[in-house]
Amino acid sequence: MHGLTQLEAKQEIGALIAACKRENVFCACIMHGHGKHILKQQTPLWLAQHPDILAFHQAPKEWGGNASLLLLIETQEHIRR
Repeated sequence: MHGLTQLEAKQEIGALIAACKRENVFCACIMHGHGKHILKQQTPLWLAQHPDILAFHQAPKEWGGNASLLLLIETQEHIRR
């Protein structure tokens, strides 16, 4: 999300979640970066409010470490189980 405004970043996150739901992808990684910590602080707040996010956590070092979050997304496959 490097270089995006807060509004653009929020829209991109929404689009990512929608695409994951369409494709039945239940795990995704968001790289918010380091920067001025604005997106790093806002991203968890946005995710906590989204009804399709089951959980999120800081990514391990191999996936971006403290500049990334892993998401668990509710998909149709989860609902059927």
